Amino acid sequence: MCCLGVLAALLTLLSGCMLKTVDQMYCLPRRSEEYHNLQAAMDQVMSGLEYCAPLQGENQQTVQMVDLTGDGQSEALVFAKGVGERPLKIFIFAKEHGAYVNTATIETAGTAFEQVEYADLDGAGGVELVVGRQVSNEVVHALSAYTFSQGTPETLLTANYSRFLTVDLDRDNLRELFLLRPGADGGNGVAELYDYRGGAMERSAEAVMSVPVENLKRMTAGGMYQETQAVFAASNYDEDTIITDVYAIVKDRLTNVSLSSESGTSVNIRNYYVYGDDIDNDGLMELPSLVPMEEASSGGRELIRWYNLTPEGNEVEKLYTFHNYADRWYVCIQRDWVDTVSVTRGADVAGVQGYVFSAGRDQKHQVLFTIYAFTGDNREELAASDGRFPLAKTDEVTYAACLGGGSMGRQLDQKTLISYFNFIREDWKTGEM
Repeated sequence: MCCLGVLAALLTLLSGCMLKTVDQMYCLPRRSEEYHNLQAAMDQVMSGLEYCAPLQGENQQTVQMVDLTGDGQSEALVFAKGVGERPLKIFIFAKEHGAYVNTATIETAGTAFEQVEYADLDGAGGVELVVGRQVSNEVVHALSAYTFSQGTPETLLTANYSRFLTVDLDRDNLRELFLLRPGADGGNGVAELYDYRGGAMERSAEAVMSVPVENLKRMTAGGMYQETQAVFAASNYDEDTIITDVYAIVKDRLTNVSLSSESGTSVNIRNYYVYGDDIDNDGLMELPSLVPMEEASSGGRELIRWYNLTPEGNEVEKLYTFHNYADRWYVCIQRDWVDTVSVTRGADVAGVQGYVFSAGRDQKHQVLFTIYAFTGDNREELAASDGRFPLAKTDEVTYAACLGGGSMGRQLDQKTLISYFNFIREDWKTGEM
């Protein structure tokens, strides 16, 4: 059995890049002998089966090339599905005497491969294969971790989960398995960490979620504070609120650090959820909280206060921003502006109303800067006229600014404001901002 998608994937995986002559560039490509060899080996095992790529995560190819054993030679893993009690199959092909041979087959129950990860869990060389499988339409999935330290797959762990990732929370240069699963009787979810110790995967004490696991929207790992690594699980709390559970190793124990803090939540800004992010690119994940603007003219707009959470649950303030989610940009707000800043819509310029940022109290309230978004054929000209200067641009929009004329506006310069202006990053896994 063969499909164009698989053939394309194999060609990409098995071919290298080199400089070509003009004549070579106009010749029809020749598939490598290695490609034909692997395709022939696959055809021998695929009778009556269909290809079955994983549905989630970074590894969603039907054919994946990975050095499982650590010998410097990549094995080919082919994900397929048939019928019977164990319809899901992973065929592992290794090179022997220059030819691909099916050296092992993993057969499991389930309806689909949900997620596949490769990680060094045991330090024995190579990487372990972690496979999540859908077994029904339920939230709970089945997980198996396999080691290849002896050359063939051996099961390290089986568990149930709703979401998992591999992460090095204890910073020992080996990965652990972090799982979220439903709690008892449909209550709040539970977090578990599996770490390889004494020849086996050892389960940590449980840490609770703030909400049922079905509410989970996004989960990621990253730096929390100084050298501490953490898992950040953002979930729906109610119709317009996101709550972020932060899990880290504290005193050798998996802990939900955010439960010891009064914050750890962020709310909806005009139908846009706000998630934790490395907003200042320092390698640490900042969490958001909202600061309402006091000025009535701001029309209920809010600033976002970003902070790091310490292992003790304390907050370390980092910076403030104004996020324009509708137009996908944000601007940093200086700390001395925060208490009095306002954002209003300005006068029409070529059909565009700018966002006017002002600060100061009473008679001292003055314009800091105005941000415009110009479109059309003359957008570059508009961005650089009448005291405006370009901030950034996309294929269709040129963003520009004009500094205020008061004393506070004169404290800024073009270079500083350009550095304050940024585009909102989109999460490539979910498509959310």
